Amino acid sequence: MNITVWGINYAPELTGIAPYNTALCEFLRQRGHTVRMVTSFAYYPAWQKAAADGGQLYRDDVVEGVPVHRCWHYVPARPGTLRRILHEGSFVASSLLRLLRLPRPDVFVVVSPPLLLGAAAWLLTRVKPAPVVFHVQDLQPDAALGLGMLKPGWFMRLLYALEAFAYARAARVSVISGGMLRALATKGVPAA
Repeated sequence: MNITVWGINYAPELTGIAPYNTALCEFLRQRGHTVRMVTSFAYYPAWQKAAADGGQLYRDDVVEGVPVHRCWHYVPARPGTLRRILHEGSFVASSLLRLLRLPRPDVFVVVSPPLLLGAAAWLLTRVKPAPVVFHVQDLQPDAALGLGMLKPGWFMRLLYALEAFAYARAARVSVISGGMLRALATKGVPAA
């Protein structure tokens, strides 16, 4: 099976979502699947790209046998709420453009955050039809509200609508814990 994994973090980053994405791609490749990763230039947890990566729009690497397509993204020195939105939005836009030039896979595995990848995946599948597995590592709107990064209001309603849209358009939604599974059930996402 040809699988494209799409997410903002990957090796050589050692923390956060990168180890999960890296292990997933390597696991799938070892089982005989053709896997490619579409990701950003490494920046986390320092919130700084390597000097050599700073001016590049795209770069193709191979990491442990997995083709890795790195895409430009804005990395703020201090990631406040607005800057984080710009950071994620820049990755979503540049990686979506990159994906349009790559072969259509049998399935897309889209890793959130960023939540916006869910809507972008739906848009991408209008041009490159393939099922989407939407893997959720963090319930981003809930986390932003809970941490006080955002307040209740129109923007939170927009984020929750975007979240519902992404879940409804995915062939499957997966999460990392039982608590998240229960949270999805309260949001109307059926268990598989």
